[in-house]
Amino acid sequence: MKNRQVSKQSSMRIALAKLCATFALSGVCILPLANAGESNVTVLPDNGFFPLRLSANGEAVIGQIDTSDISTPQLWSRDRGFVKLTDVAIDAPVRVGALSADGAVVAGQMRDSDDMMPDHLFLWTSGKGFEVLPPFSRYRDERIDAVLGITRDGKTVYFATHQQFANSYGETIRSWSESGGYQTVSLGKQLYGTEIFTVTGDGTAWLATIRSEGGDSILARIVNGAVMKTAALPAGFDQKAGAKLVTNRDGSVVILQMLNSIVTGQTEVSSQVWDGNLKPVALPVPQGCSKARANVADANGAIFGGVSCATSSGDKRVPIRWTSAGDETVAEWFRRSGVALPDWSHVSIYAVSDDGHTVLGEGDTNGKLRNFIARVD
Repeated sequence: MKNRQVSKQSSMRIALAKLCATFALSGVCILPLANAGESNVTVLPDNGFFPLRLSANGEAVIGQIDTSDISTPQLWSRDRGFVKLTDVAIDAPVRVGALSADGAVVAGQMRDSDDMMPDHLFLWTSGKGFEVLPPFSRYRDERIDAVLGITRDGKTVYFATHQQFANSYGETIRSWSESGGYQTVSLGKQLYGTEIFTVTGDGTAWLATIRSEGGDSILARIVNGAVMKTAALPAGFDQKAGAKLVTNRDGSVVILQMLNSIVTGQTEVSSQVWDGNLKPVALPVPQGCSKARANVADANGAIFGGVSCATSSGDKRVPIRWTSAGDETVAEWFRRSGVALPDWSHVSIYAVSDDGHTVLGEGDTNGKLRNFIARVD
């Protein structure tokens, strides 16, 4: 009976694999691990799908498939499976950018590849489908730099724009809602030169790196257009090759990830963490390790990231989960919860649900980099 059951499971997985191959060009298929913890881990196939966001409830993921110069936005949810958000033509590249808390609303940008028309914001709503919103600017060189966030109910979208050929420097932060249309977000008259901007998951505050009147870059927490808190940025911030702001739902954890250029031509990512009052948070590092780096945080304040640890074969990146009770490796956390990722290495968590029980990550398995979704109870 046991052998028959194993054979049955194997046959089912072969059938699923054939279905994945059949639909690889029009969508994405996902396979559960046939190991301990099978019900808790889902591995995304190696077919070009790149996951970008996990919904706050942990039930949906948005991402892109890029093939032959065509970028296809996709959404996966536990109740709907995979959905292609729109049929995309080569002359209208579409990128997803934000996802409502329940995964029912997706926001993104559509660009004219010939740069003859301004970019457009779009929404995909469950039950309604894909909708291109009206132009947000009368200037055809107005570009959307990024979709910055969406409120939990999916009713307000924040995005950053700039005029490609304008003499003035700097981004304009805008919002869109069905009730209020397009609005320009004010960051305060005493501030200018917004560089990096994000919205807390509950939509109550904005976090931005800005230039003060003195010309220094600072981090600011902004509520209703008023600067409530500020913090100094790490030394050399203006010389970084790139940066990204990440917050948890209420902004009680703020993470700044920075891309540092190295003379050898390689790159290294570092991070700085603050609490909701923009007080620096030092992440403890296990003995023999260094270079703590934060990636994301859940609504309870648990921070996911990693450290570099010395081994006999050289430095090894170890994923860590920091909480108020202390720190532990992600592998230990998985084991305690019955989640199995056998034969995986270099695991990293880069998205987490609000409750901290669902994570989106990547790792190396049999020499290939793969993405997975794990439910940790």
